Amino acid sequence: MLKSRSDPPKTAADYYFLLPASYFSILENDAERRATFIQKNSLTPDYLHAAYWFECDGGGFDVTIRVFHDDRGPLIAIRSSTYKNIMLLEEKDAPRGKLSSIVVEKPRFWRYEAGRWISVDDAILSTIEKGFVIDRYLHHYKAHLQYASQLKFIWLKYELPASGN
Repeated sequence: MLKSRSDPPKTAADYYFLLPASYFSILENDAERRATFIQKNSLTPDYLHAAYWFECDGGGFDVTIRVFHDDRGPLIAIRSSTYKNIMLLEEKDAPRGKLSSIVVEKPRFWRYEAGRWISVDDAILSTIEKGFVIDRYLHHYKAHLQYASQLKFIWLKYELPASGN
């Protein structure tokens, strides 16, 4: 896999090996080590998932890359556990049994041109509204009522499709 990398990059694996070290938490940052974390059954020319978590302290990473092709060239979507998430609700002093947070994990979109990652506006994704999530939580998914004493939080994430648009 390391010997078949393209320059310029063409596949999800090519882009994965070009990611900055910041995507990999505290793990040693070299291409051979990165290759060992790729989930081989996920690998296609346009899709890749790689993850590793330390059992003792919760450190590690989780990266999914999906390459979409359009007239301007490859659009690279990256969903990563190290990317800052969007807080729709954060109640630090919420009492037990009340909703304390809503987190949305969104992929970031990039183009890779002339050896540089160029950020692309993520407006192509639909926006998840806080009111919609709270309505679903209170009126549709009532499992939270069974455990009234626990802290309540919602963690949503956009899944990147292995194929399609």
